Amino acid sequence: MIKSYTWHIIVAMLFVLCCPEIGIAADKSISIRKSAKKCLAGEASYCERPAAAAFAKKKYKRSFKLDKAGCDGGNLGNCNRLASHYIDGLSVDKNHAQGVLLLDTACKSDHADSCQDLALMYMAVAGEYRNIELGETILTGLCLKDYVTSCHLLGGLYQTGKYLAKNTAQALFYYQRGCDLGDPEICALAGYLYVTADELNRDPRRGVSILELACTAKANLACYSLAVIYSAGTGVEKDQNKAVKYADLGCVGLDKGSCFTAGLLYFEDSWQGRDLNKSMERFSKSCEAGHRDGCRFSKTVKKIIKKAPKKKK
Repeated sequence: MIKSYTWHIIVAMLFVLCCPEIGIAADKSISIRKSAKKCLAGEASYCERPAAAAFAKKKYKRSFKLDKAGCDGGNLGNCNRLASHYIDGLSVDKNHAQGVLLLDTACKSDHADSCQDLALMYMAVAGEYRNIELGETILTGLCLKDYVTSCHLLGGLYQTGKYLAKNTAQALFYYQRGCDLGDPEICALAGYLYVTADELNRDPRRGVSILELACTAKANLACYSLAVIYSAGTGVEKDQNKAVKYADLGCVGLDKGSCFTAGLLYFEDSWQGRDLNKSMERFSKSCEAGHRDGCRFSKTVKKIIKKAPKKKK
């Protein structure tokens, strides 16, 4: 992927592009080191894994060598990453034209990741290659061909107004399409937007229904969203019990936001289900998942529990 153009596309979406690429199946049964040897010996189908591993470790010279071998041998996944080297100047001099050529060639061979990166490049880059309309056209075509990550991206671009004019109806259309293609994480985005959108596009009942199905499918974002919605009474009647239920479901999936929210809800002294031990436990889980406030709150609740008078047996 072209990291320069993808990191800022969708705020809080946690969007990792995850579609399979040519060549991976050929070398899963052997080590990355052996795959690299086969790659450099001219077996291009073995180049993807070692090149990806080297790139992830920022060993760009090694990655470039493997990607070049794989791309020369017709592995489009390697060509895609090779474009990143040229466009971002990783281990080689920057050569934007060469990067675009690699992406365009791979895209014309129906390599969806390359088409998507090419579209994002057209949208994000400054200068002669900037062509937002063409980028949008490419992403739209990919989404309509059921490439779900492009539906996700378009939804985010229209929701945030990044590169494209902000348009809630369009955002919902693409999120809903991604959801219909079976991605529960995109369903979570669609559901939450239906609940919180402007009056013209709002449909809380539909949104909650989508979120419930996505939460059942273990989309932690959907569980977290339901917890927030029921806790605040956004588009629905406020219901602390349901808020706790969904926060706990998200916490089971180790979602730090869900665990933290559950901790807050169990701490709420106006709720009949208040439970300081559960509150401390949920804050502790959110801390383990990387939520800094969860660490602090867990310690605070622990102190409160210690100071509380013990119940007589």
